[in-house]
Amino acid sequence: MSVGGYTLGLITSEGWLFLPVGLLLGILAYRAYRPSRSGPSLHVLLFLLRSFVLLLAALLLIAPRLTVTANRSRPPLVALLIDDSESMRILAGDVPRYHLVSDILEAGTFDHLGGAARFRVFRFSEGLADADLSEHYRWRGQATDLATSLAQVSTRLQGEGLSGLFLLSDGAHNVGPSPLQTAQAFPSPIYSVAIGKDHPPKDVSVNSVTHPTLGYLGQKVKVRAKLGVIGMQRVDHSINVTDGGQVLASQPIIVDAGEQEVTVTFTPDASGDRTYTVVVPPLKGEVEPQNNQMLTRIEILVAKRRVLLVGTPSADFAYLRRIVAADSNVTVETIYPDSPLGWAYKVRSRLADATGYDLVILHDVPDAILTAETSAQIKSNVRDGSALLVVGGEEGFGPGWGSDLTDILPLLPAGPYEGGLLSGTIAGESSSHSILMLEGKRLELKPEWDRLPPFTGANSTRIARSSGVRLLLESEKGAPLAAVRNAGRGKTMVVVGRGYSRQGLMMWGIGETDAVTRSFWTRALRWLLTQETVEKLRVTTDKETYRSGEPISVRAELYDDLLSPIDGAEVLLDVDGSPGRTAILPGRGSGIYEGRLQGLRQGQHGYRVTARYPEGKPVAVEGDLTVGRYSVEFEQLLTNVALLEEVAERSGGRLLESDSLSAFVRSMKLSPQPHVSIHEIDLWDDRYSLVVLVVGLAGEWFVRRRRGMI
Repeated sequence: MSVGGYTLGLITSEGWLFLPVGLLLGILAYRAYRPSRSGPSLHVLLFLLRSFVLLLAALLLIAPRLTVTANRSRPPLVALLIDDSESMRILAGDVPRYHLVSDILEAGTFDHLGGAARFRVFRFSEGLADADLSEHYRWRGQATDLATSLAQVSTRLQGEGLSGLFLLSDGAHNVGPSPLQTAQAFPSPIYSVAIGKDHPPKDVSVNSVTHPTLGYLGQKVKVRAKLGVIGMQRVDHSINVTDGGQVLASQPIIVDAGEQEVTVTFTPDASGDRTYTVVVPPLKGEVEPQNNQMLTRIEILVAKRRVLLVGTPSADFAYLRRIVAADSNVTVETIYPDSPLGWAYKVRSRLADATGYDLVILHDVPDAILTAETSAQIKSNVRDGSALLVVGGEEGFGPGWGSDLTDILPLLPAGPYEGGLLSGTIAGESSSHSILMLEGKRLELKPEWDRLPPFTGANSTRIARSSGVRLLLESEKGAPLAAVRNAGRGKTMVVVGRGYSRQGLMMWGIGETDAVTRSFWTRALRWLLTQETVEKLRVTTDKETYRSGEPISVRAELYDDLLSPIDGAEVLLDVDGSPGRTAILPGRGSGIYEGRLQGLRQGQHGYRVTARYPEGKPVAVEGDLTVGRYSVEFEQLLTNVALLEEVAERSGGRLLESDSLSAFVRSMKLSPQPHVSIHEIDLWDDRYSLVVLVVGLAGEWFVRRRRGMI
């Protein structure tokens, strides 16, 4: 049935089939309650009560529901999306960009919509939020995610009849996916207004800084900085490197529009993990001086690491020496038999006075060299923080070799050297060890290692009975070939597989390179020379420095006393001790926990990672994060007109000029939209109806019982 713009309908269940049954029950009730000894009025009353209860039960079975469908029209919906990010504070001429937005809003531009349209206002930066025209905007968003904000507008206004979206922004999209695909799927045209495009700013920014990761006290370090310059032509200026406010170097430069790369050379005056600031002093008329600097970190060593290489001449010995000498961070001294008579006496005296070396390499050294005095000195050096690398062979690491060193070695001699081809493979539990990664990549070495030619021989060994031993390589039969361990404050490594130089040559012979073999030895030397305390919890970040607002990825590795990975722990990251800067690092397997933290502001931030697991006490690691840029909002200071125009065109809209926006709003043809709304009303409330039904039946039974009618 239709009345005006409304349509009425009645929906029932299959309960109407019980109506005939109810009619039959009513007849039986009449027959049963005909007047007898009691007065006819009481019988009539009881009959009516029973009939009412039966009728109520029938209606409950039918469950009628009234449906009201309204066919009406409503005004279309128009939405406004305002950029509330920090880049809106950049000067556009003499005033910040947000002043231009405020002028548009205060001029009553959207008042022309009047009652012709419904109106919704949103603001956005990292995400979307509701707003209104009278709201005081902060313009403090640390990033701009236009794609996500458009998608959230579409979701919130789904089914509301959106006819158009006005976007007031500078187009500084810097996080999240591309907004172009989101715009193409947007349910209405987008009308973009490029804020600040008519007033390009004057600015100098430090876009990137590159330098060696290691430096040495008192030795020059070169830093290369890339600058971005807008609105300036050939201005004489300078770029500085500072440490804690102290200027270490100043380099004259000519600031010119475009990108340019400059080199600054400075001399560190303090050792350790240093944080330096590369800064271009602010220029007159510059709109954003806070992006003129970048923080960066360099580890400054007191001196280059000293390596003593002692061994019997061979192709393997020469190959290893070339790898050690190729590292610009070390100086290597080599000792080998200098006459046909064999080892000179000075070798023993040099080993007995090896306190000045960070790493001693014994490459196929006979046991006769290792006197009690030399062994005691080597052991003392390792426990004090230096490292020892032992490579086996025909002369060295046989039965009884290095008996005074057994308590610091990961592998012990168990038999003589045996020649013959011997395939090696990476021990399964050690595939994630830092040595077993391809140099320059975070890729496991195992698939590449299995393609290598076999070794030409190996010493027979057994694994030392000590906690912390990590087996790296083994033969196909499970015989140990290489292992590492920590001893005191130092590290030791034993490799008994020989013919590794031949492996590299044969790979060159089939048109490939010795990248796998070279990576193994290069990373082994780096691991031995890196002094670190044995920690059950190890924490790293994906970068050394971050920009303000940039997400920070944190990786934690948790091990037990035997350095076996621990899964199932609760790992928490806390930054600056702030409750709002806490994150949970989910487990990824193999003792690895990874998570992301929202961006921080520029400067040094302290963090603490805590791991709790049932089998042990909580462990924690503290460190520092360096945020080197003020904000990703100042990556690109020019208004991105091209992006805003393409977003508008892909949605079916167009780019508008700010001075013609009011005229465009007045010219919009906003026709009423047909709108259908459906409302359903349950005519019976089952809960109260059942109460009435039970009370009616109980009342009738009570009367009959009292009157003796049953």
